[in-house]
Amino acid sequence: MQFFIDGYNATMRDEEMARYSKENQREMLVARIGSAGTRVLGVGRYTVVFDARDQWQSVSEQRGAVKIVYAPDADTDIVARCTQAGKNVTVVTDDMRLRARISQDIGRHVRFLATSVLFDEPVAHRTVKKNTMHTDIIEGQEPIRDARGITRELEGLWLDEDGE
Repeated sequence: MQFFIDGYNATMRDEEMARYSKENQREMLVARIGSAGTRVLGVGRYTVVFDARDQWQSVSEQRGAVKIVYAPDADTDIVARCTQAGKNVTVVTDDMRLRARISQDIGRHVRFLATSVLFDEPVAHRTVKKNTMHTDIIEGQEPIRDARGITRELEGLWLDEDGE
């Protein structure tokens, strides 16, 4: 499955993420997809497309499992990528105009997901016990959505009870 994520549409829909600068929003979204993409979206290739109106052409970079694209117009770029990808395409966006454009231009084989799927599930918390690592999702705990929360989580993993 090929996943195309409408970058700023996703970051601006999440109240926590929207408070940060555009640069931090991009970093947080890419980190989220890189660490939880398989769990929250499914197995596949992930491409996040951001508007970069000052660009004359699309520029991309690969960061782990996530391809990041900066395009003059994200919507137009996503439509073109959906056309090239053929079947087994999922677009993550809440932009109804983009959804209508893809449905009209490409057809019904493109699946759509709301951006909330990226943020609804908490990131798994890891605990270490006698050299065995396992992953637990702590029920009732809010998802960690900012760098401070991630730092607190990492401190808990790296430091023992005495803070050493």
